[in-house]
Amino acid sequence: ICLVSNDGNSLLEVYSHVQTRGSIPLHWSSPASVKEYRPRVYIGVDPEVQARGLRDHLLGELWWYSSSSSSPSSSDVAAAVGDKRRAASEVDKVGAKIAMVNLIDKHGDQGRLGRAFDSVLSAVLEVYGEDGNRKRTSSRKHKDKQEELTQQRNHPYLGPGSVEHIWYDFHAECKGGRWDRLGNLLEQTTPALDEQGYFCAVPSTDSNAGGDNDDDDDSW
Repeated sequence: ICLVSNDGNSLLEVYSHVQTRGSIPLHWSSPASVKEYRPRVYIGVDPEVQARGLRDHLLGELWWYSSSSSSPSSSDVAAAVGDKRRAASEVDKVGAKIAMVNLIDKHGDQGRLGRAFDSVLSAVLEVYGEDGNRKRTSSRKHKDKQEELTQQRNHPYLGPGSVEHIWYDFHAECKGGRWDRLGNLLEQTTPALDEQGYFCAVPSTDSNAGGDNDDDDDSW
């Protein structure tokens, strides 16, 4: 969101909050069919494949969009990627950094998919959370610092409460034009939004200090 002056020549403020839109991050498909109004949903049955895929997706989101992402500290590409993913998952462990808002139905094939996602997400947060990661990296009693760092790079964890799943059955809740019920969704998402905050940039111009205003000299 950009706020400009009345004459449209000056940029006053810039606000930003990252939201991404996509399908439920599991291995599933729903092939289109001219014979069915609602194509069947087929969900992958391998729990390890589902868990690894969802974990990598979440770490990827944190890597690209979390404010805790840091610059790589190693010339080795694989190590640098591990460092950045680990940093993105560990910093600011309090509060949901990812709020996943799920608007699908809670019955039928969509309900099966939503329940599968909730189950896999719970398993991922349990296994790849801080406690689960500590158990894996501490399985051997004697480790030098380099080996421990390698373990942490290979097994970045998701901070406690870093991911929240909000399932709001849009069709059921707003049936019959009850758009006022979207307020219930806002109430559920507000804590995460407040915790995440937003980006704000205000240019520092000469006019702010009492001098002449020159748009070419704006700094942020």
